[in-house]
Amino acid sequence: PTECSDTNALLGDPFLESESMMECEWLGESMTRLLNYCSSAPGISTRADAACPKTCAKCLPSAQLVIPPPSPAPIRALSQSPTIVPEKTPTESPTASVVETAWLTAPETSPPTLKCPAIPYTRHDKDDTITLRRSGRPDRKFRIYTPANFDRTKPSKVVFMFHGWTRGTYCQGRIFLQSQWRAVADEHNYVLVGVDGLAENERSAPRSFTFPGSADGLGRDGRSITTCRPTYGPDYCYPSCERLGRCSNRCGWTHCLDDDFQFFIDLVDEVANKYVCLDRARVYVYGYSMGGMFVWSLGQNPRTSRLIAGMGAVMGLPMHDHLSGKGDETDLPVIGIYGDRDCSVPPGDGRYLYNEVCDDDGYLYVDAFHQHGLWASEHGCSVGSSHPARYSYDIPGRNEISCASHCDPANGPPPSVDCRYNAEHGKEAWHLDAVLKFFEDHSARSTGTS
Repeated sequence: PTECSDTNALLGDPFLESESMMECEWLGESMTRLLNYCSSAPGISTRADAACPKTCAKCLPSAQLVIPPPSPAPIRALSQSPTIVPEKTPTESPTASVVETAWLTAPETSPPTLKCPAIPYTRHDKDDTITLRRSGRPDRKFRIYTPANFDRTKPSKVVFMFHGWTRGTYCQGRIFLQSQWRAVADEHNYVLVGVDGLAENERSAPRSFTFPGSADGLGRDGRSITTCRPTYGPDYCYPSCERLGRCSNRCGWTHCLDDDFQFFIDLVDEVANKYVCLDRARVYVYGYSMGGMFVWSLGQNPRTSRLIAGMGAVMGLPMHDHLSGKGDETDLPVIGIYGDRDCSVPPGDGRYLYNEVCDDDGYLYVDAFHQHGLWASEHGCSVGSSHPARYSYDIPGRNEISCASHCDPANGPPPSVDCRYNAEHGKEAWHLDAVLKFFEDHSARSTGTS
């Protein structure tokens, strides 16, 4: 409503001064966001109260009349964020929003019926690539590894694994099916599905998955350039995006060939009906770098979040202005593993809402502290004004890793865990070991086993 329009920058971020971001719409579109960014108790002030007094004063009370919510403590205050200058409005195209915003506008797709296939997949390590063919959509490739103790007569735990931004003529999903990764799957008895991203050119263009902000560089309003510094750095815009009129700025860096959220829904169905008898309560996602960014978006998207029992994001975070909570009301635990010296996707330390890469690309990513804090608050955890209590997590041979959560571990495995260690951008098999242990802890809690 116009009476909630605020002349102050939302959350104190100078970049969010566009008219659409100064209205109540952003804060008011979800009760969780209002509760996180505006205080609801008398005498308490937050960064949003100071930056958006009109929005918080007028929108929160009216929203509370509709949905009486609990009152978690606000996320801690931010220092002043860096300034970005908005650029020209992108060229509109009747089909331009099909890929990037499909997850926001497409009708809800029912979860696939996960029936056990008549002839379950029996190979422990299928050497060739499997192709998923769908009418009117690009062919997609993946590979499957079944663990040594795989029992085709029983429902299996499965992890869909998403690679980083990379080039190559072969299925990039096979990266996660090499011997060191298979050993981890064997230890925990998980089926691994290595998923391949799409490229413009099989021999040269990077393979990618597309998620909010990645293909067009735009923020939540669909107009403001938020995901990179628009005035410098390389332009990676894909030809498929250019054909849709989505290359009005240099920030896009993933394909516009397919709706990757629908692809994931179709892939779960394909694996369940043709290859592996899936335990529908034990379908997980794991991603590294760009794949980790996509994992976050799978949990944020209501079309896909309900298919997932847990998320593991390694060296990957949402792009700036796409800080968001889980896609539905069900519990969805997440563990993030980040390198303190990572320049490609810097996790930050909570001082800013987003962080800039250390190289010349100029890309901006949501701060891990705030993303995990929002996720924790949506699971009923109190988000205080200081860094969360340290949470010791058992990862053999990696004692230097330090995990934290806004949730009290005395209440059970925290639903949102932020792990850091002294490292640059890179992937290691022990990351998967840590993530699977996290999944197992949550499964034991939900089933009452130890």
